[in-house]
Amino acid sequence: MNRHRVRLSVALLAVALAGLGVFAFSAWQDAFGSDASVASARDGALEAARTEVATLASLDYRKADANLEQWSAVATGAYKANLDRAKESDANQAKRTKSVSTARITSAAVTKVDVNAGTATVILSADVHIAANGKPAVRRKAGFTARMDRTDSGWLVGDLSSTGTGTP
Repeated sequence: MNRHRVRLSVALLAVALAGLGVFAFSAWQDAFGSDASVASARDGALEAARTEVATLASLDYRKADANLEQWSAVATGAYKANLDRAKESDANQAKRTKSVSTARITSAAVTKVDVNAGTATVILSADVHIAANGKPAVRRKAGFTARMDRTDSGWLVGDLSSTGTGTP
């Protein structure tokens, strides 16, 4: 009888540990997402960031209003609201200084993805050509950190900060 109890206890312990393992794995996937969902989020955020940050770093005074509408289209949340609030003054400044800036993203990487929150952090470097008041364009290297937010419309820029500029 004692041997039977030991086997039963071992069997119950094995079932309990298996259940705990399944629960732990399920909780981990809920918290961090599956490898496929993380990879998909990473790839989507990276692709969107490359395009959208280039849009946000480019402005041509001759089509400032259209460019600023494009800025608004690639942004979301409070960042979009700030861009929209500054639209008129940004357009006026670009027209007054006859400035043209064109950005090309040269490298980018995702540093953080939160599948559940629908956010990703992307660092980017760019070549930005800037001309003003009819002077020849100057090439600058620029760095950015973008917080990308997954929306019903796809990944959009939820925040953007410059991490520095310099000459090549």
